[in-house]
Amino acid sequence: MASAFLSSILSKTSQVLGFAQRSAVSLSSSSDPCSSVLKDLEKMERTLKRIQAVLHDAEEREIRDESVKLWLKELKEVAYDADDVLDEYEYELLRAQVEGRASRERKRVEGDDEVSTPDGMGDRIRDIKERFDEISQDRERLRLREEDGERRVLKAPYPASTSHMVEESGIYGRERDKQEVIDLLFSEGVGNGISVISIVGKGGLGKTTIAQLVYSNSKVKEYFDLTGWVCVSDDFDVPRLTKAILESITQSSCDLTQLSTLQDSLKKSLKGKRVLLVLDDVWNDQQSHWESLRNPFVGAETVKIIVTCRNYSVAEIMQTMRPYHPGCLSPEQSWSLFRHYAFGSQDPEKQPHLADIGKQIVKKCSGLPLAVKSIGSLLRHMAVKDDWMDVMQNDVWEIEENNEIFPALRLSYSRMPARLKPCFVYCSMFPKDYAFEKDELVRLWMAQGYIETSGGKRRMDDTGNEYFNDLQRRSFFDSYRSKFKMHDMIHDLAKSIAGNECWAIVDKKLPSLPNEVRHLYIGKSLRCYNFSALRTLLLQHRYGDRRVIPEIIKNLPLLRCLRTLQFFWERKDEIPDLFGNLKHLRYLCITSYEIEKLPESICLLYHLQILVLDCENLAKLPDGLGNLTNLHHLQIANKVILSLPAGIGKLTNLQSLLGCYIVQGGIGGALKGLANLRTLIISGLRNMVNIENARNAGLKHKHKFEQLVLHWNAVNEKCALHGIGHYRILHLEAENKDVLADEKREEAMLEYLQPHSNLKILSIQGYGGCKFPEWVGDPFSFASLQRIRIFNCEKINSLPLYIHDSLGNLDEPISTSMLERVYISGCRQLTSIAGLHHLHLLKYLKIYNCPQLRLLSEQGLPSNVRYLHIAKCQQLTSLSGMQNLTYLKELIIQNCPKLQIMVEDQLSSMPHRVEIIDCPGLSNWCQIQRINCIQVASGNKLTISNTWEKIMHGFDDLISVEHLYFSNYWKFLRPTQKNIMQRFDKSQSIEDLYFGDSWEPFRRRASISKLEELTIWGCTKFSPLRCLPQLRSIRSLVIKDCPGVRVLPSYLLLSTLKSLVVDSCEDLIFLRLAQPSRYTFEELQLVSCPKLERVEGLNCRFLANILRIERCPQLRLPQDDLPHLISIRSLVIKDCPGVRVLQDRLLPSTLKSLVVDSCEDLTLLRLKHQNRYVFEELQLVNCPKLEWVEGLNCRFLAKILRIERCPRLRLPQDVRQPSIPPRVKCQFSSMPYRVKIVDCPGLSHWCQIQRINCIQVASGTKLTISNTWEKIMHGFDDLTSIEYLCFSNSWKLFLRRDSIPVLEELTIWGCTKIPPLRCLPKLTSLRSLVIKDCPGIRVLPSCLLLSTLKSLVVDSCEDLIFLWLAQLSRYAFEELQLVNCPKLERVEGLNYRFLTNILRIERCPRLQLPQDDLHELISLRSLVIKDCPGVRVLQDRLLPSTLKSLVVDSCENLTFLRLAQPSRYAFEKLQLVNCPKLERVEGLNCCFLAKILRIERCPRLQLPQDDHHPSIPPRVEDQLCLTKWKLLIALD
Repeated sequence: MASAFLSSILSKTSQVLGFAQRSAVSLSSSSDPCSSVLKDLEKMERTLKRIQAVLHDAEEREIRDESVKLWLKELKEVAYDADDVLDEYEYELLRAQVEGRASRERKRVEGDDEVSTPDGMGDRIRDIKERFDEISQDRERLRLREEDGERRVLKAPYPASTSHMVEESGIYGRERDKQEVIDLLFSEGVGNGISVISIVGKGGLGKTTIAQLVYSNSKVKEYFDLTGWVCVSDDFDVPRLTKAILESITQSSCDLTQLSTLQDSLKKSLKGKRVLLVLDDVWNDQQSHWESLRNPFVGAETVKIIVTCRNYSVAEIMQTMRPYHPGCLSPEQSWSLFRHYAFGSQDPEKQPHLADIGKQIVKKCSGLPLAVKSIGSLLRHMAVKDDWMDVMQNDVWEIEENNEIFPALRLSYSRMPARLKPCFVYCSMFPKDYAFEKDELVRLWMAQGYIETSGGKRRMDDTGNEYFNDLQRRSFFDSYRSKFKMHDMIHDLAKSIAGNECWAIVDKKLPSLPNEVRHLYIGKSLRCYNFSALRTLLLQHRYGDRRVIPEIIKNLPLLRCLRTLQFFWERKDEIPDLFGNLKHLRYLCITSYEIEKLPESICLLYHLQILVLDCENLAKLPDGLGNLTNLHHLQIANKVILSLPAGIGKLTNLQSLLGCYIVQGGIGGALKGLANLRTLIISGLRNMVNIENARNAGLKHKHKFEQLVLHWNAVNEKCALHGIGHYRILHLEAENKDVLADEKREEAMLEYLQPHSNLKILSIQGYGGCKFPEWVGDPFSFASLQRIRIFNCEKINSLPLYIHDSLGNLDEPISTSMLERVYISGCRQLTSIAGLHHLHLLKYLKIYNCPQLRLLSEQGLPSNVRYLHIAKCQQLTSLSGMQNLTYLKELIIQNCPKLQIMVEDQLSSMPHRVEIIDCPGLSNWCQIQRINCIQVASGNKLTISNTWEKIMHGFDDLISVEHLYFSNYWKFLRPTQKNIMQRFDKSQSIEDLYFGDSWEPFRRRASISKLEELTIWGCTKFSPLRCLPQLRSIRSLVIKDCPGVRVLPSYLLLSTLKSLVVDSCEDLIFLRLAQPSRYTFEELQLVSCPKLERVEGLNCRFLANILRIERCPQLRLPQDDLPHLISIRSLVIKDCPGVRVLQDRLLPSTLKSLVVDSCEDLTLLRLKHQNRYVFEELQLVNCPKLEWVEGLNCRFLAKILRIERCPRLRLPQDVRQPSIPPRVKCQFSSMPYRVKIVDCPGLSHWCQIQRINCIQVASGTKLTISNTWEKIMHGFDDLTSIEYLCFSNSWKLFLRRDSIPVLEELTIWGCTKIPPLRCLPKLTSLRSLVIKDCPGIRVLPSCLLLSTLKSLVVDSCEDLIFLWLAQLSRYAFEELQLVNCPKLERVEGLNYRFLTNILRIERCPRLQLPQDDLHELISLRSLVIKDCPGVRVLQDRLLPSTLKSLVVDSCENLTFLRLAQPSRYAFEKLQLVNCPKLERVEGLNCCFLAKILRIERCPRLQLPQDDHHPSIPPRVEDQLCLTKWKLLIALD
């Protein structure tokens, strides 16, 4: 740092030497004092250059060499003294210039212009020279090397400034830490009350970064009502912290000072709220202080406090939970962080020689993020391998054994350019966590002379900004909102270097050596002010003692070295006039709410560069203000407009003049000398009678002007106080008032106010002329112009933005316009804008309230336009060239009813934001562009969706639509510009028409007078609900398929709301029911919200008739969350595993319907005794742990009873008759309309008692259906093998089921009311179908008999009359049995080719079998015909050769049976029973191999004689082979 001081002294020595040489033209003799001073200055300059050459080597050696450290300290002391002496000498020169201008001019005419040397100045300079000589001799003894000096000077480039705001993209290795702290924040163990989570670790570890990541997390922000961040640091002052917490949480300033009132106010703000507070960098270890601070938090609902600290003892007294200890970064994470800062976007693998060294440096940083970040930022500006090797091998790594991070930080400082070092060390004067502004800090550096100027070619402010940006790039400054801060460890580094030179008094701790303090910040009362060497004194605003500050001001003459002074004056008496001796003062800031005038001695501060006066009651400026010729910045904030004193034009160095002023004697004299101003605002030009003042201002010749604003209207005091909108620049108001408007005078005045062609921003407001002068739009006058604003120029009809002389030289190239932004507003007569298509660099084009504008540009808009805003241009008819706007980001068109865009003129790509309002001619264009964020309103109903089809679902056509609004994303604008959304022609039947590709521009609207129904459906990018139209009369709100909804706060659910439905909102995590609305709710439905964790307000009195909670797996409903639902009639809880018990006290007597579905953890349900008699519906589905439902076996009048998949549910026998009135029996007095019990084996006996007898049982591929439990269990040994068990009282409740993957066997047995077969499970694999004892079946259509069917048995179906065999199934049949179907008349399909093996027809008296009905049963093996009186003859051609068994029984009309010739040899069984008319069986006496022959009760059967010896093949014997036969013949 000494090198920077010495450079400053050397520069100042050269300046003073040159000054003195110019002043002393002729020296009388060598003994002349002035001659001696000049010689001493020359010698001192040479000595300083020799010393400067070795400073870099000395600063590196001071780390280990104590003698070098002392040498540098002595050098710095002498440098300070030299600076004071040279500054005083320069002051005398300035004083002589100011006080003797006239006499000096006269003396120069006479040839005498010498300036006398002040008394004693020569001796002081000589003494300092000698001290420098001694120091120079010591450098030789210390063997300091000169050659290192120049080699180590680093000249860093100045790229654009980058921000270090906390963004996760720039942070590495802290994702797990962030999540773990968030988990602690929301852990189940943290209930209501105050909970403290401490993040404990060493400095530079990243504790604050983790807290910032948690604090900014969207889930955290949405959960807590209030959040606040306070940096505590060393001073745990309870009143100060309480005030800071109050201001942070409420986002408003507080003037309270007493602790009791502060705590009362804070407690009131926190009452009943969920609060998150971060206390960063806490050092307090006193329990009493902490207890005092947390007292106001007691009234809050929940308070979570995150504390970052370095010591565990601090965490121990505050924590209520275990502290969190973040670890160091892993080598991989450290390398990623280092690579981000050292290489930027470049690939380190392309520089392997640097990457290898970098990895070794990262290893030395020990995983500490701040060290990695700092050293990486340093190396970013080094591209030479040797520089990286110097950093890695530097001795500083071995210095701090107890602090791993300091070597890296110290190394970053040592490699810092010399010009930056004093600027950095100066910041240690501020307390830790002090937030400073960039401009303020740069000006403080200016006052100390730290900013080097290059021959006056560059402004000191610009150079200072580069210094600041360089330090920020090196990670020494971090962004903090709109200000900046230093990290604690960075601050510690600066403080270690500064020692006692920089000090901040915030805890009454004074430095041990006050005489060494040169820069002092006071935030507490100060009793000792013996700081004679002070160069900076900052008395913090409102923190100084009222008695101490006046004492300090009275002793100002003792603080002769001051360069910077800032204080707050609270007394009503005037400030003492004691500033005259502060010859070195360059920065003066006074804040006071009382004083009306300033001390005149301020005008003697000829070195003063910055004067800031925040004095709202200041009435007058000192007359001698014009003497401060070195003044660069003048800033005055007050309530009244001040008059600038005469001579203000002498301030030729003035660069900024903030405030509002009246100019004496016209603006010409005041502005003529102010050639260095950058920004100028002139107001009240209409009151300027003498337009020559405009000519005399000479704006055309002020080449440093960058911004010019010309107001024709005067500025009042209110505007002055607020800086005229967002301007806080110079305002000049003319003296004359109430001058009538004169078009010609205003046109001439604007002609004279032509600015220099270097101007970048031009604003003309309230201009009363009919035309603009020729310089407006001239390419040469606008050569550098980037922005132009034309506001409220109501008489102009044409605006030239680019004038190209087509009659000039055709070969002359067209000058390129630099205009990037054009704003035109309130020009009511404007009809055309010339030259718009020539603005090739134009990015922003905004035109508002120009009702006569008809056309923008026939040639089309410039293709580079990115933001196009047009509003209230009622006569605008077309926009051409839209397809050329390839870079367009925003398109906003409002209230242009005549505007049309050709369908083929489509945008090449969709902008980020599109907003079309009140433009009916663009409706079709918007739909073609797929601008699909839509609002439609009609009457009291509003629907919002991303899909046009869903929007129009509730509207027949657009004739009934009152409001149609399109955008491209769901984010509404502020409600302030209500005039934008005006209704257009009523004949359109649409009040407001809006198209856009964004919800951003959706404003709060009052055009829907009484909005009662609001539906938001299918909005993939959802709008902020707080920006919806005012919902004062809302009764129904439906939000469906909107994944962007995360939180529904209570203020959106007004007291008028009757129904709220939230369906399929995937990201919803929190819902708060407003206190008033809980008493009026009639319906609340929460469906398919998988992330919903909490619904606040259900634990209060709640009058909803319908409450439905479905598919909300993370929602928890503690037992106290549903009390007093005193009027609820319907309750549905589905897919909520958090529900464990539903007590009867939670179910009011008014409840009529209860549905509990898929609540995996539900174990107990207790039905309230009173509501058992009014229940209409009870459904319990998929509750695998449910064991008990008390009250189910008591009498109640339910219409629907459904219990499914509750395998543990039991109803013990001794509970079936509880202690209830005697009239109640153990079973239903009347069966409910619908009953269905599925997969509840424990309820089987209960179902039988209740006579619930529609039953399904499934196991494997087999399904049995019956009305009788005994018949069901006929095919099962016990219930353990049953996979599906269903009881019901109506077959209509049996729906198709997919739970049986492959159904092969289906039995329907004993069903008095047959289930609709179409409701059976899918029968795609059915092989066996048995229908038995089902009198309800009349017809079996072929569609039910699939091609897979192998076996069909129809038994005892009394009403069956018709059976239709499917065409396909006939070829796959193996068995067909028709038994006891007395009404069966026809079986269609038996007369076709039929491959069944077994055919049985029994007790079907009406069934007729014509002779051709059994044709070609080519694979038939068994045939049984019994009790079929319609059978008369069985011919041999009807019995195939494959037949093995034939049974004919009780066929009363059978007379003849002919056995086919081939079948006689395959027969195994033949039974003829009870056929009284059977007379002949042909073939019976022939040889065949039947095993069983039974002929019984066939009295007419005869065997003719000629049949005993039939003609048979020779190989067959001529008698019957009876071996192994069973012959049974019974003749009656």
